[in-house]
Amino acid sequence: MKFSQISSTDKALKSGYDAIQMLAGHIHLKKNIIDRACLTYKRCHEKNFLRGRSQELIVAACVYTACRQEDIPRTIKDICAFSMLPVPDVNKIYLNIKKLLPHSAAPKPMTIGNLVPGFCNQLGLDQNFLLRKTAVHIANCANELGNVQGRAPRSIAAAAIYMACSALDIKKSKKEIQEQLNVSESVIRNVYKLMLPNATQLFPKDFVSQRSIASLPRA
Repeated sequence: MKFSQISSTDKALKSGYDAIQMLAGHIHLKKNIIDRACLTYKRCHEKNFLRGRSQELIVAACVYTACRQEDIPRTIKDICAFSMLPVPDVNKIYLNIKKLLPHSAAPKPMTIGNLVPGFCNQLGLDQNFLLRKTAVHIANCANELGNVQGRAPRSIAAAAIYMACSALDIKKSKKEIQEQLNVSESVIRNVYKLMLPNATQLFPKDFVSQRSIASLPRA
């Protein structure tokens, strides 16, 4: 088939699919995420949602939607960091896309516990099961206790990883975490300080620390 014979619909879909593959490739997302994002993009086209809207914003929102559907720990901020798009604009499109999807394809909510494994992977700590388990427990407990109420999920996850690393005597500074996770060092420090008074309640009951909880860094 000659390119001139391709319908305008096929051209629009192909352009969107190519953009999805490019963005997903940049952030190392697997084929199942790409396929999901393409299905969502196609649905947007069928519902005339593409008309008058930026393709870049829709592509980014479709990729983020696919991550949520597959429970992949990528935040909307992560997607926007690679696509160089404003978070509020992509989030607005994402919220509208959610309304177009059937209940069976509804995105799963982002939880703090979901973020931790992905963050550990970015920090090169993905092979340390004990660290991941401990950091997830710390993040979830801190959120349940309410002493980090109102703080962004990614900042709580980052602070929980820092606390778990400290307890397990794994050398990972706040600066290193900041550089990899795009969470400022001051934010990590502030959230960590909020967690610290309840530190003994945040660790799993069967946790064996490499140092006493009382000797954790004060900031």
